[in-house]
Amino acid sequence: MLVATTVVVGALGGVAVLQGRQAREQRDVALSRQLAAEARAELELNPGRGLGLARQAYGLWPTIEAESVLRQGIVEDHLLTTVPGLGRAMGVAFSPDGTRLAASSADGLVRVWPWVSGGLSARPPVVLRGHRGEALSPKFSPDGRRLAVPGTDETIRIWDLDRGGAPVILTGHEGAVWNVAFSPDGRRLASAGSDSTVRVWDADGEGAPKILRGHEGESTTVAFSPDERVLASAGHDATIRLWDLKGRGEPRVLRGHAAAIKNVAFSPDGRLLASVSIDGTARVWQTNGNVPPVVLHRHEGTVEGLAFSHDGRWLATTSDDSTIRVWAPTGTGDPLVLRGHERVVWGAAFSDDGTRLVSAGDDGTVRVWDPRGMGLFSVLRGHEKEVWVAAFDPGSRRVFSGGADGTVRSSDWAGDTHRVLNRHDDEVVGLAVSHDGRRVASAGRDGTIQVVDTDGGATPVVLRGHEDVVWRAVFSPNGRWLASAGYDGTLRIWDLTGTAQPLVRRADPNQIRYVAFSPDGRHVATGGQDGTVRMWDAHRDVPPLILRGHQGLVWAVAFSPDGLRLASAGTDGTVRVWPTSGQGAPLVLRGHQNMVWSVAFSPDGRWVAGTGHDGTARIWRTDAVAPPITVGGFAATVESIEFSRDGKLLATAHGDGTVRVWRCIACEPIDDLLTRVDRRLTK
Repeated sequence: MLVATTVVVGALGGVAVLQGRQAREQRDVALSRQLAAEARAELELNPGRGLGLARQAYGLWPTIEAESVLRQGIVEDHLLTTVPGLGRAMGVAFSPDGTRLAASSADGLVRVWPWVSGGLSARPPVVLRGHRGEALSPKFSPDGRRLAVPGTDETIRIWDLDRGGAPVILTGHEGAVWNVAFSPDGRRLASAGSDSTVRVWDADGEGAPKILRGHEGESTTVAFSPDERVLASAGHDATIRLWDLKGRGEPRVLRGHAAAIKNVAFSPDGRLLASVSIDGTARVWQTNGNVPPVVLHRHEGTVEGLAFSHDGRWLATTSDDSTIRVWAPTGTGDPLVLRGHERVVWGAAFSDDGTRLVSAGDDGTVRVWDPRGMGLFSVLRGHEKEVWVAAFDPGSRRVFSGGADGTVRSSDWAGDTHRVLNRHDDEVVGLAVSHDGRRVASAGRDGTIQVVDTDGGATPVVLRGHEDVVWRAVFSPNGRWLASAGYDGTLRIWDLTGTAQPLVRRADPNQIRYVAFSPDGRHVATGGQDGTVRMWDAHRDVPPLILRGHQGLVWAVAFSPDGLRLASAGTDGTVRVWPTSGQGAPLVLRGHQNMVWSVAFSPDGRWVAGTGHDGTARIWRTDAVAPPITVGGFAATVESIEFSRDGKLLATAHGDGTVRVWRCIACEPIDDLLTRVDRRLTK
């Protein structure tokens, strides 16, 4: 009897322990999900904090929700370093040679750090004192030896950073001096002040300045054109005035802003002039002609500062909405948004190589960012118009691309070299690389498919037969066959040995937009205007398997590496993943805000990526239902996406004429990702 009682008590104790463990697990799972939801909301405000919350959520319990927001967090967090303790940081500037970074603050101090290997030196900064009020936007001389800083104490102070000693002090403004600029030869310094004047000084402090009058209200900013012919100024009267420095005639006046202008800057080549205003916009003006400016208007508050990258391809703007936005000056696409400051961001500056952006904020911090987007390795240029498609060679070192300029280009992304491999008589809209990497097939609006050796040594083989645009051509895995899809609604399968006529299938009553071979080469999938996906026997004349579900044109299709799934992308904004057996409903992946026109599987089949009209790349897990990883801020349309064959890189083609090679660090195995996140959070 005693033994039986002991057994029962032991069993009841075991049940209690199990129930307690289950209760703790349920509590931890619920709390993890709650933290994950908070983390996702925080990513919109402060990605660094959001990433920290996501890490806590995953550490509590590795839910799908926690892992998903953790992966998105590493995409959104571009902050590398935060330097606190400046009170209110008012401006930043890099020396032209990239060896110094200066920051000014409201306490009148100016700090100058050595800049080494893409970051601030661990050595304490040199602190420059003298202003008896706020020290505002610092500017280096072209030779980097001198630093000019305007202030609210009505002075400009110019320090010689090599020789040291007392600064040159320029006085004469009757009120705060908001901004200064050195002339490109370093001999003159222009200033803008609250007394409505613009003054042009001898940078050595000799003689009286030349005073330019015309603004109605405070003058806020000045900038010399790179050729030193023009001085641009702007102010509270919402105008920009372009002064001929040889004194010929009245200034040219640019109007368009609806309120006070805070800053102006010329692009490095002098062809553009950018301005920012408290009306919430940035405007990019052509300096020649009377073309209306490009208006950039995504900030949610006043726009305070701006900076061109040294190559002129990017424009950063800062705002009282606590963000920095990095745009293409053409205004195409959505900007990259850098979040982390807690109040107004007064100014920003690019490093000389463009890999870093430094900002100064009213929260008392100077922050160092990577402004290039997640995992960016290389931006390939050369196309003169939009790039519609890009593909890796098997070794992932070269990228082949085709675009609206009619060329097929081969680019070594690591060596940053490129050459024209072939030309069509019209736009190149489709492109594929053979599995052995020896040939490239391109499809064009000229109605032809052209097959060329990747070494460029042989005359292209031209395949004709489609009656209109050929949208896509793709090699079979063994390289013998080539399938093509055209506006004429036909699928054609060509024997590249030349021993047989192409097999022609009427695939759609209107057009088929895309074609893909299965990994075993036995089937071909097409996507058409009628909203269907069709899977054909590549060599036998039998009816296709028809998959229905998309509403509208199917832009692209892709087989999974194991051939068991088929992904399709459509005008309806969805990606659908179908079983190739035809049995069962597709997995419907949502996230894009408009049509999706490219789709690709990762080589391990764990991820499927899509790009679309909303200017983003979205990457979904294929083994779980979870929100996609969203990669935006390309500042250009995203036309296509492809994984490298080793799965380590992606190539995207863009409407700004570039191909970008990048690594999806958010797609890393979870242990690698956690290591990366922990390292990021400790910084």
